[in-house]
Formats: sequence, structure tokens, C-alpha cells
Amino acid sequence: MSRFVATQAQRLKLYARIGLTGATNTGKTYTALRIAAGLLKSMGEVLEDGSPDWSKVAVIDTERKRSLFYANDGLIGSFTHINFEPPYDPRDYIEAVKYAESLGIKVCIIDSLSHAWSGTGGVLEIVNEKTANSRTKNTFSEGWGGKEGGTALQNKMIDEIMSCNMHTICTFRQKMEYVQERDDSTGKTVISKLGVKPVQRDDLEYEFDITLKLNNDHTAEIIKNTVKFLDERSEKLPMITEEFGEALGDYLNKGVDTTEAENTIKESYIEEIKTMGKNNPVLFDYFKSAHPNKKLDELSTKELKELLLAFKQMV
Repeated sequence: MSRFVATQAQRLKLYARIGLTGATNTGKTYTALRIAAGLLKSMGEVLEDGSPDWSKVAVIDTERKRSLFYANDGLIGSFTHINFEPPYDPRDYIEAVKYAESLGIKVCIIDSLSHAWSGTGGVLEIVNEKTANSRTKNTFSEGWGGKEGGTALQNKMIDEIMSCNMHTICTFRQKMEYVQERDDSTGKTVISKLGVKPVQRDDLEYEFDITLKLNNDHTAEIIKNTVKFLDERSEKLPMITEEFGEALGDYLNKGVDTTEAENTIKESYIEEIKTMGKNNPVLFDYFKSAHPNKKLDELSTKELKELLLAFKQMV
């Protein structure tokens, strides 16, 4: 008997999962805040004058409070600031995200996620320490492996970011490369900074629904896009603004509310459980022993699914 349960597919209202990468001074933090302002407007999280309610935006700041440069600058308001100092343990990132969610935050900006990888106390440091303290000194099995190894800690952090009930925008530093270019307008040789790849686990940028690489001229390039919101035929996007965030939020809101969808799933589970119970009364005896003093509609979606799977294994 399969351990899976099938339900009818339907489009849901979704939270934005956005990654922003780029070289130094390409505007990652500022762009994240502008997108956040638009997402707030799309949700109706605005003040009486129609401006975004910045108290609903949290910046988890590992960049030595640099996000505070933008607070109350005319376009950006007084957002919620969560200062994050080393060590940058992935488990602390999880705690910070949960804390932001507990505050009723609607848009959470993690600036930046690179520290969880290569910063003090980050994944790479944890792997090296575990390997050095192990008997075999095997980096693969001792450093990366196990429940508290680098791979598991990284995955738990990403799972928390991707499943939290907030829009999330994560910035990444980029490894730097400098090139000489000729300025056609002056004929002089200039030095340009190029971001090579994000400072994080390889291919992490593909975990997000939208990942943008910000350029020195503050345009953006699409690295990853699964929401069918952006025109992938465009090599470059113009500067990302509040209007981009609002349009994205409107697009993500086109669907069934997650609470409504969960209620539909619960109803389908209950109906299937009742049908199976009518044909085999022993199943309901099991239900009463597993959940004494509870009715079916009082069970959570997870409990109903587990009960249904148990029924299927018993018949």
C-alpha cells in the first residue's frame, strides 16, 4: 500500500522566495527593501496615507548594521531591524527567521545568507571543526555527514526559509573578479568589478522561485524564474523598484488562500476516512484508541493524513 495520498491540484496564493546576488555596491540591500515595499502594497499592508507599513518588514542583518543606512531615507521607512552578529550558525538563522515570523512580519529580508556558509561559525567552519575533532578525520563522513553535519544543517536552514509564512528575500555576496575594459566614450581603460558566483553552496540560487543577479549599472539579469512572471527573453531588466514588488505580489496572490486549500484537503481526508470506516468498523476502533475524546474534524491535516495512511495499511 502506497504511503502517499493524492489530492486535487489547485493554484495557491504563494509567498515570494527571492534571491538577490551581485558584486559589492550593486544595491542588493536597497533593492530588497524596494521589492519589500511593493509586496506590502500588494497585501494591503499600508498606512492611512497609502505608504507601506514598514514595521511589517524585517531585515535580518549580518552586514554590521549596514541596512540601517537606508532607514527613513525618504523612500524607505523605519523597518524592523534584527541585528545578527557572529557566530553565523545555520541554526541561528533558523531561530532568527522564526523570531521574525513571531513578530507578525510580512516580508523578511535576510542580508546576507553568505555568512551562513563562509562566515564565522558558518557551515564551512562547522565542517572543518567536526572533521578536526573526529577520529577518522574524514571530511565527507564526519564533517558533512550526520544529523549535525554541514549538509543537514544547511538543508534545515533552507527548509525553514522556504516554508515560513512570510515573503522572503535573501541576498548573497559574490566572489569578485576585476577586469580591464575600454570606455568607448573616453577611450580610457577602466577597471570593472564582475561578480563570479554567489558565496554560498553551489546551485543554492536555484532553490528560489526568482533569483536575480544585480549589475554595476543597477540593472538585473534573470538567473532563475519559475513563477512565469518575468520575461525571460530579456537579457537585462531595468532597475528593480517598488512597482516590481507590487506586480509580483499581485501575481502571487492569484490563487486559493492556503487556509482555504488546507480545509479542502482536510475535508477530502475526512470523507475518505469515513468511507473506509463504513466498510470496516475495526478501523474506527483504531481511530478511537489513537485519538481518544477527539472527533475527526478536530484533527489537524497532518493527523488526518497519518490516520488515513494507517487505515490503508490495515485493510
